[in-house]
Amino acid sequence: MDKITQLQDQLSLITNIMVDSIGVLQRDAPPVQTDFQIQNNLPLVSDISQLPNKLTLEKLREQAKEAGENLVKACVDFENMLDELPGLINTQENQIQALNECHENNEKQTQILKDRLELAEDYLNIVSKSLEEIANDRLRVRHTSTKH
Repeated sequence: MDKITQLQDQLSLITNIMVDSIGVLQRDAPPVQTDFQIQNNLPLVSDISQLPNKLTLEKLREQAKEAGENLVKACVDFENMLDELPGLINTQENQIQALNECHENNEKQTQILKDRLELAEDYLNIVSKSLEEIANDRLRVRHTSTKH
């Protein structure tokens, strides 16, 4: 699996944790009066005693703590994945230094290739001259043997 897919999966996990947490809060948390209700002396719209899953305050706190820990862990993992991406979070100086190192390496490799090409051309000239000498010697031998 590539890094981008891993990042997408981790971001989906973070989103799911947040959506689930909001859903749990909507479902299980006791109703609270809003500022508007308090200012206008309006009663709560729903009655906590009618909730089917009566949860204790301790249980709600436990679930909230667990959801918070899961969210923090998922976010830390996501940040670590981002930090592992090459070149994504580098300063301009680091990027310039890396480019300079690549350029120097490229120059060295170019010089090595030029030296090898020059050496190969020298070998080619030597082989060509040797073949020419061999051919000329063979022609002289044939020419002298036909004269006798």
